[in-house]
Amino acid sequence: GLITMAHACGGRLLATEDTSALDAWYVRHASIRLDLAILSMTFAQLVRGERLNDRAVRRARLEMWGCDIIVNQRARP
Repeated sequence: GLITMAHACGGRLLATEDTSALDAWYVRHASIRLDLAILSMTFAQLVRGERLNDRAVRRARLEMWGCDIIVNQRARP
């Protein structure tokens, strides 16, 4: 797709591990409804600017690794 879950949830603000976790989460939960939600989040970022979606990142980490540990987080501006 043109827009990934990771881009919609924080893009450049995400650590590589979080990007992988979000992309894997998307593959397991793919649906038209989720695609529409991602599209909506993307438009919101265009208006408000890039922001980290902590809730989505935590959910993806928990599902991928069974914990909510930040392994290598980038510094946030």
